[in-house]
Amino acid sequence: MKRIIMLLLIVSVCLPITGCWNSRELTEMSIVLGMGVDAVPNSDQYSVSFQIVNAGALATQGASQAGMGALPIVTYSSQDKSLFGALRKASRKVPRRLFFGHIQLVVIGEAAARKGIEDMFDFFERSHEVRLSSIVLITRGTSAQKVMSIITPLERAPSIGISRRSRITSEVWAENAATNAKEIINDLVGPGEPIIGGIQMIGDRTEATTDKNSKNTNPPAYILVNGIALMKQGKLTGWLDNQPARGVMWTRNKMKGTAMNLPCGDTKDNDVVIVVQSKTKVKPSINNGKPKFLIHVKEEGILGETSCSSDLDSREAMLQIQDKWAAQTKEEISVAIKAAQKAESDVVGFGSTIERSHPKEWKKLSKDWPGIFAQSEYEVQIEAYIRNAGMRGTSFKKQMKEEEG
Repeated sequence: MKRIIMLLLIVSVCLPITGCWNSRELTEMSIVLGMGVDAVPNSDQYSVSFQIVNAGALATQGASQAGMGALPIVTYSSQDKSLFGALRKASRKVPRRLFFGHIQLVVIGEAAARKGIEDMFDFFERSHEVRLSSIVLITRGTSAQKVMSIITPLERAPSIGISRRSRITSEVWAENAATNAKEIINDLVGPGEPIIGGIQMIGDRTEATTDKNSKNTNPPAYILVNGIALMKQGKLTGWLDNQPARGVMWTRNKMKGTAMNLPCGDTKDNDVVIVVQSKTKVKPSINNGKPKFLIHVKEEGILGETSCSSDLDSREAMLQIQDKWAAQTKEEISVAIKAAQKAESDVVGFGSTIERSHPKEWKKLSKDWPGIFAQSEYEVQIEAYIRNAGMRGTSFKKQMKEEEG
């Protein structure tokens, strides 16, 4: 009896030790860091590009190591009517199985985005391998395949560098959006439109895909993350740049930081305020079936630079700068909303606020929301506070003028 009990215990312990049935050896995988999706001209097919890391080229252990001198990434592409089909077709070119568990970046070609992005994100959501935390960008004036093929300085793996650049510049400059696939899917199924950043290739595109581009102190070509896409029913219709793009980030409560130049009267001088904290609340109301939105922004910042001869030790001078800052913030938000209304593109997210606060009314408004959004009234209120003026009060330029006088 004891032997039977011992045998049963041994079997019960061994049963879970079955190994990983779907395990893959590292030597059998091609690790995909970036993915590009283009529309094939005069066709209903997609062209899908995969940026694959060349592990041998990234290694740094000895100059004689195999792979030294090779490019850090390799790009393959394939075409099919579906993204999944293109992915499988790529197996004819790639010597290993594609692995998407470390993908950092998804780039959509401008032509493909104008046709619509909904089918693409249906694939991303259903795939068990593609990471929904990957940053998504839309190209401007180039193809996704060319972006996937560029060799960048500082970052040997371009997709990692581009995704990191997108996040950083959205946090410190705020004229683009670092949006991941999951956030875009949530916006597509919701009442508004997703905000997606743009990406451009500047310079000599023939040199962009060579190692020369990473070994030159002044690279022949470089990537610029710039602008926010105007989307309507999941299709790209235009772009917002500079201050209107920043206005969208304010309205969507995604402002994390930026620098604002505040002109000093009719002169060429400026005060520069660094935004360090910002919070936006949008409160909708409905009167006689027509929506109106109150946008309230509370922001804090520091004075980063001044070319004006203001006496910053006085409260009056600081209040004047705060008022200029608040007025410019209000102007940028208003310009962004007007541009979105003209395009009937609710990238500012007004529809989402109505759906949450007035669900019954939203059922009626949603039937013709783009047109209703374009005619909606709004009011912008700004609270701006400068917490300090840096390391000194009065500008040294004013002291120099006083000494000269």
